[in-house]
This record gives sequence, C-alpha cells and structure tokens, in this order.
Amino acid sequence: MKRTHLALSLALALGCRAALPPPRTPLTATPDPEALRAPPPAAVAATVDARAPASTVERFTLSNGLTVVLVPRAALPTASVVYVNRRGGYEDRAQPPGMAAAALRALATSWELHGAASPQMSLDHEASYLLATALPGEVPALALGLVRALHLRDDHQAPVLRAQWQIERWAAAEADLAAESRALRGWLFGPGHLLAQPVLATDDRAGVQFGEIQSYLEAHYAPGESALVVVGAVDRSGLREALEAPLRVWAPRAVPAVTAPPVRFVLRGPVASFNEDATSTQVHVSIAVAAFDAPSDDGPALRVLNRVLGGAPGSRLNDDLRGAQGLTYGFESDVRSEAGASWLGIDGSFRAVRAREALTALLRAIDALRARGPSHEEFERAHRLSLDEARDALASNPSLALHLARSFVRGIAPERFDQADARVAAVTLDDVRRVAQQVLTRERIAMVLRGPIRPLEGALRELGCQVVKPTQ
Repeated sequence: MKRTHLALSLALALGCRAALPPPRTPLTATPDPEALRAPPPAAVAATVDARAPASTVERFTLSNGLTVVLVPRAALPTASVVYVNRRGGYEDRAQPPGMAAAALRALATSWELHGAASPQMSLDHEASYLLATALPGEVPALALGLVRALHLRDDHQAPVLRAQWQIERWAAAEADLAAESRALRGWLFGPGHLLAQPVLATDDRAGVQFGEIQSYLEAHYAPGESALVVVGAVDRSGLREALEAPLRVWAPRAVPAVTAPPVRFVLRGPVASFNEDATSTQVHVSIAVAAFDAPSDDGPALRVLNRVLGGAPGSRLNDDLRGAQGLTYGFESDVRSEAGASWLGIDGSFRAVRAREALTALLRAIDALRARGPSHEEFERAHRLSLDEARDALASNPSLALHLARSFVRGIAPERFDQADARVAAVTLDDVRRVAQQVLTRERIAMVLRGPIRPLEGALRELGCQVVKPTQ
C-alpha cells in the first residue's frame, strides 16, 4: 500500500474539539445480559444456493431496523461480512477529535474477542466499516458476536485500550505524511473544514476514557442506521429467520443528527506549502488537483485521465519525467475521494539539485495534457486499464461487500454489480479531453513539498505559485 494512502487514511476528522457530552438517557432498556449470552439459533445450512444468478442482490430489513444485503456466491467456501454504520463517521463536529476512530477500534477489538477473525476497520467522512470473514453457516453467530461487542463489557477494557495505544503509535510514526495530507486538504477545502483535520489526533486522544467509548457506541451505533452486507457462501433461504432471533436484543433507538459542513473546493492556487528539511538530499512533493466537489457523471472519465497522467505504467509522468528526462525516482497519481468530492493526488520524489527542473517539467506536463488531451493510443491503453480495474474491483467477495456497503451509506439501492463497469465502458476520448480541460488548471493545484525547499522559493514564485508556510 502506498504511504500516501496511509497518510490520507490518517489525515481526516473533525474541525473542533469539544468535551464529550454526558451520556444520554437511553431510549430503550439495556439488553438483558442473559439474552446476550443466549446461544444463536440453529446455524444456516452450509449448502450454497448454486442456482442463484451471480448478479443477484437481495435486500431486507429485520424487525429492529437493521438492513441486510445478501449476494450468494458459490465460488469460494467463505462469505465476506461487512458491518457499516452511517452515523459512525467523523463528520459530526460535536464529537472530540479522534473519538470516532477510538470507538471503531474498540468495536473491532471487542468483536474479535467475540469470535470474529481479525476484523478489518475502515473509517471515513461518511461512515464506519468493519470487514470479517465467515465460514458457511457462521453468519448468524458472527452477527450475534457483533451485537455483544457493541455492548462493550468492562472486562474488555485492557485489550481495547491496548489497541488504542498501538494505533496511536502508528499515527505518530506517520506524522509527517499526515501533516502533508492535512495541509493539502486545508487548501482544497479551507483550513477550518473537517476534511482538513486529523482522524487520529494523538494529543487529543490521550484523555479518552473507556467509559466515554462505551457511551459513544451506545449513542451513535443503532440498528436503523446500520447494515450487514454478506457476500459469498451463504444459503439465502433461511438467513432472515436465522438473524432475526439473535439480533432482536439490539433494540432500535434514535441517534444524534449529523452536523457536517458542505463540501466545496476553495480554489486559490496554484499554492505551494513547504516543510523545510535542510539535511535531506531529496525533495518530496504531494500535489492535489481539485476535480469535483460533488458526485459527478464525469467520475469515470477522471479515472481514465488519471491513468494517462501518472496512474499506470507508461503514463506521462513516468515515461517523460522519470524515463526520458531522469528527473525523478518515480511519480504516482490516483483519484481520491471523500464525502462526494474527488481530486487527483500526485506524489513523487526527486534529487534536490534538480528540484527546480523537475517541478517545472511537472507543471508543464500537466499543462500539456490539459491543452491537447491524451492521444488515441494513450486513451485506448488507459481506458482498457480502467475497465479492467472496474471489473476486478467487484470480482472478489470483500470488494463487492464494501461496494454495497458504500451504496447503503449513500442511499443508493443495491444494483446488479455485473453492470458496475458500464459507466467506465461508456467513456470516450472526447469525455477525457473535456475533463482534462476542466480540471487540469493551475488554479486547482495545491502542493506540499518536504526537503531542502528554501532555495526553491524563487523558482516556485516564477512558476506562478503562491508560497506559504504550513501554518498560514
């Protein structure tokens, strides 16, 4: 995984710090501990319904309000299970920095203690996600373990707090990269916007208490705001009944309203911010190019454009700046998105003695792609790679389960996933050229440089960049 991806995953969260409000009076009674300890009903039969079409997506709602999305697949003898909560993201400004991540990490740790094998967590502006794997017939037991985990027991305090300490060490190790990503987002959305704030603020997290995590889970995790997505080896014929009984103890309740600011790009570039490191012989640059501040029909064309620019072998940045001119150790670009907004991220490193030349060539390459667009050959290669990526992304059980979980969060009805690549297939060369002209403008560019930067200030201004320090 790219270090930049890790930085971006660490560099999101809230725009203000506030004390956790006192626990609210529960709207429903606390579940009976004896009910939580009750054994699950008879396991669902392990036989997979091999006759179900591979593209069938079934959706139903349990009596407590929990949505279940099911896709039977017979290819592998396991099922991917994703639990998603659309009120567990970090978009609520009322929560302290880092609380959403602390609660999700606690839930993942507790779920593992209740039988989930190494659940993987993911947190973004919109929601929180947990991914686990189940053997045939184990889905009801896994779901019951999740409900037990949500009612965080006091005897789980030690492993939960140990997991918090580990993730805080991880965040500290990536502090430089997180700061770069945060600075870029500050220029994209404005420094006060929650997308420019860190998810894992270790200084702020130091005082988080176990009881506060318990209260947060009670207040923000409710069945009516959640979904369980199951993709893989499961018999759909008895799943609803098998889930209904054990999950009935998770009673419906109201959750806090989300107070999230609108997402709008702040276009003031080109802007260059820097972190001076005079001891280094290399310059690292992270660039953000603002694209769309809301979901757009041109999203697939942007992904093809990224493949032409730097998101694939044979792309312009790699062939020209790295191969032909030898100016960089390598450039990579990708499409990044959050809360419906999307932008191009470009990352690379080059020797400090050639930094001025490399930056000039980089901006000229972006200008040239905007002015003339990709060639027919470039488009065909990038389009083919993007189409393969779209198909491969939904080929595995975990990736399809996450796709359907995100559809639930965004209020999109489950669709036939075998048509998920249709939008990419419909992209034309004219579409990509039009998006290039719209997006690849100098005013949409913000960059953060790290290394011996001070000698480059004059060159950056000559290139039309407003030069600022990260704190400005």
